[in-house]
Amino acid sequence: MAMNDAAIRNLKPTSKKLKRFGGGWLHIFLSPTGGKLCLIV
Repeated sequence: MAMNDAAIRNLKPTSKKLKRFGGGWLHIFLSPTGGKLCLIV
């Protein structure tokens, strides 16, 4: 499932670290403080 820019911006922080797959080679890591890290592997 591909994620667009708006979907990534709308990710909300939770009490745990999250990892989402944005489709293809994109990985998105979301920290509990709201920080986002997007990696293209």
